[in-house]
Amino acid sequence: SIEFKFQLFRKNVSCIMLLPVVLIGSAGVLLFGYLYRLTKPQQSDPPCPGSDPIIGSFRYLERPLYRFMSERFARDHLVLFFLGPTRMYYLNSYAAFREAMVDNAEALSGRVTQKPIELLIGSNGGLVGTDGELWKQYRRFTLHTLRDFGLGRRGAEHCISLEAEELCSEIANRGSSEAIDVNLVLGRSVSNVICQLVFGSRLASENPEFERILDAFNEFTANPRFQEENFKALAFLPISSRCTPLMRLLLKLPGMQGIIKKMNYLLDFCQQQVEAHAAEMPEAGFSEARDYIEAHLKHQQLNQQTDDNGADLFTNKRLGMAILDLFLAGTETTTTTLRWALIYMLANPRVASKVREEIRQHLGVQGRVCMADKAKLHYTMATLEEVQRLASLVTNGLTHRVTADIQVAGYKIPADSYMMYNMYYIHRDPDQFPEPDCFKPERYLDSEGRFQASQRLIQFGAGKRACLGESLARMELFIFFVSLMQRFDFRLETDDCSASGGGKIVDQATRAQALLDYVDPEHLLVLIRHLPSYKLEFTEL
Repeated sequence: SIEFKFQLFRKNVSCIMLLPVVLIGSAGVLLFGYLYRLTKPQQSDPPCPGSDPIIGSFRYLERPLYRFMSERFARDHLVLFFLGPTRMYYLNSYAAFREAMVDNAEALSGRVTQKPIELLIGSNGGLVGTDGELWKQYRRFTLHTLRDFGLGRRGAEHCISLEAEELCSEIANRGSSEAIDVNLVLGRSVSNVICQLVFGSRLASENPEFERILDAFNEFTANPRFQEENFKALAFLPISSRCTPLMRLLLKLPGMQGIIKKMNYLLDFCQQQVEAHAAEMPEAGFSEARDYIEAHLKHQQLNQQTDDNGADLFTNKRLGMAILDLFLAGTETTTTTLRWALIYMLANPRVASKVREEIRQHLGVQGRVCMADKAKLHYTMATLEEVQRLASLVTNGLTHRVTADIQVAGYKIPADSYMMYNMYYIHRDPDQFPEPDCFKPERYLDSEGRFQASQRLIQFGAGKRACLGESLARMELFIFFVSLMQRFDFRLETDDCSASGGGKIVDQATRAQALLDYVDPEHLLVLIRHLPSYKLEFTEL
């Protein structure tokens, strides 16, 4: 009958309408099951603090991360936690660090995808965030170029010595009655070294606007939201890197906007320097490059290298990103280490007295400092080694992407996992450094009082991703530190005695695990372990 056919039609329509719901529901169940398996530790995995379906281990990680790992997993070489479905392996001992970063150096040369950078500026690049052929070509070019300009040789040493003399003259001219913002004067002097290598001028002193640039660099690395947002982004990367609309949505989140704005400001500054150099380049090119930018422009002109898609490898945009990386890596970390060194001298007056006595015995009060003096200043070298051990600036290291299946500490690490390392704990391992929280330069001296560098300090990383500016940083730390200790005594601006005042700042930074000038104990992750702001009153000796 007609009524029967109508009822049958309605039933068929209902079934058809329910079909998408059933399919979507089934897909949702399958996706949930897939993500659940991805975020569930297996019996063959390293120890894990815990993991929830889909979101991973966020609920189980305590603040700060490196201290939590140091205390909770003190005897575990390798720890696994999940950032969403992303596996993050955490190297928690020197043995595991060396096995991963040195023995498996090629597989650990990967970085996290640069899809966000590509969406923001239309290109990927730089020295820190890239991997593969692009990274190899830029690293090779940068090392070759900086060596030509004296990196690791007397050219850079002479430049640093002149900047150290300028710094000491500026402090002496201000007199002992004026407290000095140490971060500002040290930052400007250290920046001038990089400026001469990259721009061919002392831009940090010659350009009145450069102080704003320094502030921007400081704020970019100091932003407490940076690492927090970075880890959240890592949790979504497996999906968002394959879905451009989702990636664009993530980049519009409020926490990311401030970071993006600051990065664009710094990139614009770097790009302006590139354009200024390009405008001065003769049609025939530079006969002899005077700085990193000119060398890059000359290389672009003479070597038309392309990637697999036929696009140029060396471009002006990538040059700007490489400059930004050189500044972020070469200015902030060195300035911060020097600030830690001065404050540790205030907190340990016995050590400071021995350092000054050794320097004055071998160099006098006014003698110019050079790298050859290292052979005579054994206690001073040991003191700098201890400063770097306790400061442990980049506490969690930089994130590495595993490019091939490897084994570390007896566990299989699958390709496309991520890896970090606990520099903080490796530098405080009581089995390697007895009384690890005590400031003891003597631990690096042999029975004859001669300096013996520790092989277990990893402040410059290791393997193929080791810091390419290590030799420059070591020269800067030595020459600036010795010059200041040779010429000046100093105390905090406060009424506290130097020892207690310095100890208070060290305790505050250790307790809060501050990021640069931001003191907030509630942040999980640390980019650079820094000190609160302080001023010093210098007295010329």
